[in-house]
Amino acid sequence: MKFTLVFSILSGAACVGATRTKSVFGGECKLTVVEYLCIEDDCEDTRLTCEDSQGKIYPVLGTNSEDITNMVNKKTLQSGISVLNPNQEDGITFDGENINIDVSNGVSLEKLDIKQGNYVMSPKTGDNKMLLVLIDALDYQVTYSAAQLSSDVFGTNDDHTDNVNVRSVFKACSANALRIYPGVDDVMDAPGTIRVTINMNLDGNSDGNILNAAIAAAGAKLGITLPGSYQNVYFAKNGCYNNGVGPGCGYGAYAGIGSWYSMYPSRYITYSAIQAHEHGHNLGLYHSGEDVTYDDHSCMMGNPLYYDEIGKMCFNPAKSWYLGWYPGSAELVFNKNTNSVMHEKLVGAGEWSDATQGNVVIKIEFGSKDLYVGFNRKAGANSDNKEFSDKVTVTEAQNAAYSYQSYVRADLAKDEEYEQNGVRVKVCDLVTSVVPGYANVVIYDPTKNDGGCKTTTGSPTRRITEAPTRLLNESPTAIPTSGPTPSNGSPTESPTAVPTSSDGPTQSNEFPTESPTAVPTSSDGPTQSNEFPTESPTGIPTSSDGPTSFELPTNSPTESPTNSPTESPTNNPTESPTNSPTESPTNSPTESPTNSPTESPTNSPTESPTNSPTKSPTESPTKKSVPTGSPSIKMTKKQCLANAKELKDTKMKNAATANTKCINKCPNNPKKKKKCLKKCNKTKSKAVRKINKQDRKANNVCKKIRR
Repeated sequence: MKFTLVFSILSGAACVGATRTKSVFGGECKLTVVEYLCIEDDCEDTRLTCEDSQGKIYPVLGTNSEDITNMVNKKTLQSGISVLNPNQEDGITFDGENINIDVSNGVSLEKLDIKQGNYVMSPKTGDNKMLLVLIDALDYQVTYSAAQLSSDVFGTNDDHTDNVNVRSVFKACSANALRIYPGVDDVMDAPGTIRVTINMNLDGNSDGNILNAAIAAAGAKLGITLPGSYQNVYFAKNGCYNNGVGPGCGYGAYAGIGSWYSMYPSRYITYSAIQAHEHGHNLGLYHSGEDVTYDDHSCMMGNPLYYDEIGKMCFNPAKSWYLGWYPGSAELVFNKNTNSVMHEKLVGAGEWSDATQGNVVIKIEFGSKDLYVGFNRKAGANSDNKEFSDKVTVTEAQNAAYSYQSYVRADLAKDEEYEQNGVRVKVCDLVTSVVPGYANVVIYDPTKNDGGCKTTTGSPTRRITEAPTRLLNESPTAIPTSGPTPSNGSPTESPTAVPTSSDGPTQSNEFPTESPTAVPTSSDGPTQSNEFPTESPTGIPTSSDGPTSFELPTNSPTESPTNSPTESPTNNPTESPTNSPTESPTNSPTESPTNSPTESPTNSPTESPTNSPTKSPTESPTKKSVPTGSPSIKMTKKQCLANAKELKDTKMKNAATANTKCINKCPNNPKKKKKCLKKCNKTKSKAVRKINKQDRKANNVCKKIRR
C-alpha cells in the first residue's frame, strides 16, 4: 500500500491522516555526505543529510556508512550536488526532524531516484569569506570568548599568540592560492565571529535540531539566509548532553563534503588541524588512509593533530592533485599507453612557492583508480608531519570531480621502487640539505625502458623523455550565491561539554590535554594489545626502522668464504705498513690480532701475522672468515615475494583468529555487545594496518633483487 505524506516546512510538523497527501519539500533537497571525526568506538563516521530550499538540514535515517560509501564510490551519489525529492519516493516518511527510509519494506538508498543538481561547491582557490558562530543554548553556553575563538580560527590577536590556525594553514599549504578571511559586519562580536542564543536546550536535542536552530538564529542576527555570501560557516557549541549525561559527543567535529558548514563541540574548535581537516571536507575532500579510513598521518585528511599551535601539515599527493594549487603539476600525467618513461624532480608542498622550483605531484593514469606520486618533505608548512617524512609517497584514489577516499600504497626511500599495473616508480635521489628539498624520481614501463636515473643539478627543470598527457585543470568553482546552498545535516549524537570559562582550554579532568586515545596514533611501533602476539623471526624484513635480526640475503651472496682479510678490525694496527709483507699466509694464524703492534715498520716480517691485511689474498680462509651464522643463500625475487606473501597470510590468519576469540568473549547485552564488537574490530584493524605496512616494506626489498 502506498502512502503519501504532508509536512509543513515552517512548522516542521507532519500532517498525518488516514490518507496522506504529498506536500512541497521546496521541490527537492540537496543530499550531502557528512563526515564525523570520531573519537569513540560507537560513533558512526559517515552519515547523510538533505537540505531544503529554506536552508533547513534534515538527517536521512535508514542508511549506514557502508551504503553511503558504496554509492559515493559508484558516483551515483555526489555530495553537495545530488538531489532527492522525498515526496516522490515510496517508503520515505518525514517526522518533522528526520527523513526516514523504510528499510523494513526493502527500501534502500540505492533504490531511490537520486539525480544530479546544479549546485556550486565551496571554492578551492581565491578569497574565501568565512563566519564563526558561537551557540549559547538555554542550558549550556560556549565558555570561550568571541575574541579568543576569533583568534584561534583567524589569528586575529595583535599579540600573535595564535600563529597556527585554519587561515595560516591553508595560506601556507596553497602558496597563497586559497585565502581565508573573516567576514565583516556591524553585529560581529569579534572579527568574523558572532554569538547567538537558541531557544532550546542542548540536553536531549539532536545534532540536526541544534544546527538548524543555530542557522536560523545566525541568519536572523545578520539579516540573511545562510550561507549568504559566506563560503564557509563554522559552528561551535558547548558539547552534547543526554538526560544530564555529558558532555561527550563521541566526535571532535563534523562537516559536509562539498558543503559550507561544520560543527565543533567543546575545545575542538581551538585545534588548528581539526579546523583544517573539517574545512577540507567542505572543499570536497574525503578521508586519507593507509588500511583504514583515516590513518594516513602524512595528510591533513587523515586523523589530524589535536593541538592548538601544532598543525603545520599539508595534504597527500592525491588530495594535492585535486586541490590544484600547484601550477605545472596538472600537466604531469604518466600513462603507459602513451609514455615509456618520465624523469621528474618533485618538491614538497610545504616548501613549494612557484612553478620554477619544480612540481609537487605526478599522476599515473590507469582509469577508474589512479596513482599519485609526491615528495613528503617535512619542512615549512608541513613541518608537523607525523609519517613517511622525507620520503616519496604513492597514494591511490578514484579519478573524479571529488577527491575521494585515498590510500597510501608505498613510501619510498632512495633507490626503492614500487610497481602497480605494469608501471614502476623509482626514487633516484632525495635531497634535504637545500631549500626547497627535492626528490628525483623516474616513472617507467619496465617492458619499454630500464628506468635508469638521471642526475639533476641546479634549478629544478622538468625532464620528460616523452610528452606526458595533458590534463586540464578544472576552473575554480564560482563563489556561492546568496541563495541557500543545501548543506549537510548532522546525525543525532550525544553531545560533549565545552571548557568551563577562561580564555584557554579548561584544565578540567573532563577535557584532558592529551589527544583522545580512541584516535589512531601515528606510531609505527607494535600495538600494545596482547591479542596479537608478534611472530617468530622470519627471513622477510620487518617494518622496523632499525635493523632486523635476520636481513634478506644480498643479491649476490658468496658461495664460499671470501678470500679477503678477516672481518674484525685489528685493535692496534701498525702506524705504517710493514716493508716486507708476508708473501703467503702463515701456517698457523693467530685467532685474534696482536695487542701491541710495532711502533715503526719492521725490517723483516714478524713471526706472527701482522695486524694489517696482507697485500695478496690468502689461499685459504682464516678462522675469522668462517660465518658465525648460517651461510647466505641465493634467493630469487619470485622466492622472496612468495615468502613475504606467506608471512603476511600467516599473520592475517592469526589476526582473524584473535578477532574471533575477542568477539566470542563479548557479552550478550545488545548495547554492551555492540561496543565490544566495535572494539574488537578496531583492534583487528590496527593489527592489519601493521601487517600491511610490514608487507609493503618487505616487498620493496624483494623488488630490489635482480634475479
